[in-house]
Amino acid sequence: MVLVYPLRVREGPLINYTYLVVNKLSKEALIIDPGAEPDVVAKCIENTGCTVKGILLTHHHKDHTALAAFFAETYKVPVFISAVEQRFHNFHCTNLYPFTPGQSFSAAGIDIFPWHTPGHTKGGVCYQVNDHLFTGDTLFVEGCGMCFGQGADPVDMYNSLQQLRLYIDPSVRIYPGHSYGIDPGVTFQYVLRENIYFHFKELNAFVAFRMRKHQRNMFNFK
Repeated sequence: MVLVYPLRVREGPLINYTYLVVNKLSKEALIIDPGAEPDVVAKCIENTGCTVKGILLTHHHKDHTALAAFFAETYKVPVFISAVEQRFHNFHCTNLYPFTPGQSFSAAGIDIFPWHTPGHTKGGVCYQVNDHLFTGDTLFVEGCGMCFGQGADPVDMYNSLQQLRLYIDPSVRIYPGHSYGIDPGVTFQYVLRENIYFHFKELNAFVAFRMRKHQRNMFNFK
């Protein structure tokens, strides 16, 4: 069993979420997507009395990885990222441990399953830990990640969301990399009902809508 601490941090104009996931039995912990405000993360670590044993990165973008090397060096711990992401985007970091997405592994005494969810980047993953899913920029409560730029593909995004629909239990709690009005931790059932990108049953319609022109801004999902 784990405890999840969502940490709201600012990276320039963006509001990100970094997560501290603590093993309730051992008090060992993982940091997910440390991108900004190291003092906020360090204070939570101190307040919980946990021991950091690893860092998980959902993808390579700077707002999710900028502090990975800092915490890896501070706590002398490994940094985990998908081998697909590392190779395709040529990502480098202190103590980097690339893994094969789709194969479970353990860190901090916690069993982790990394779902390969390309679309926003080529090797992005969503980490499932018990009944919690950490979705980075693949899935937000309100929408899904941008599908342009190197390694991005709206067809991949559609397939990734369909994979989650098929395999993730509706009771699982969703913890995205950003929030656009709704706090992290709602159930996947809520997301399936409220997120417009799960309402498309056909690939071409999904792609046309996600890539439509004249969106008011990139976070205006509807």
